[in-house]
Amino acid sequence: MFRLLSRHGCVDLSLQMEPDQNGAMLVSGGGFGDIWRGQLSDGTRVAIKTWREALITKGDYKTLKRAVREIYIWSKMEHVNVHQLMGVVIFKNQSIGMVSEWMDNGNVHEYIRKNPHADRFKLCIEVASGLAYIHSLNMVHGDMKGLNVLIASNGVAKLTDFGVSTMCESSIMFSATTTSQTLSMRWVAPELLLEQSVKTKESDVYALGMTILVRPIYKSP
Repeated sequence: MFRLLSRHGCVDLSLQMEPDQNGAMLVSGGGFGDIWRGQLSDGTRVAIKTWREALITKGDYKTLKRAVREIYIWSKMEHVNVHQLMGVVIFKNQSIGMVSEWMDNGNVHEYIRKNPHADRFKLCIEVASGLAYIHSLNMVHGDMKGLNVLIASNGVAKLTDFGVSTMCESSIMFSATTTSQTLSMRWVAPELLLEQSVKTKESDVYALGMTILVRPIYKSP
């Protein structure tokens, strides 16, 4: 899959990192994969999201190909409210890693807990602006929720994990019962609970509404 990503134009950052990434620190993990904090050779701090090996080896080719296409498009996006994918690496000589800028402020829920007087109206506008940009490219985010809204050092909201939901739709992910999946269900549009449902711009907008609703009251829907 790494070859597919590189072939489709994603930047290979392997040469800009230590081959074994011994300095990387595990930040969080789940059924989908792990998130590590590392840095490039120039000192830039980055987030590295790795995929579970089983997700790659057991995923069907059609799903993998669609995920590659969406991740490639994500890497080419340029918008102030979209967390840009910098490139991909072979992480610790075994896993595929997606590399993006490290966000010290974390996700929007963490940010508001630490900054209760933050301008929430501004954050709502920024999240909506990022989603509108994605939709203008005729693409769907597919996993809108507060955990996928990161806050930059200057307080600007940025959407992340665009396209990653394609991989989460595989039979492997649905067979696992993880906390992250349970949380995503709380934001999902009702029609997506039906069999053979398809994620759409409309379901994104529903999830956007739930994301905005959650933010001011510090409570899951």
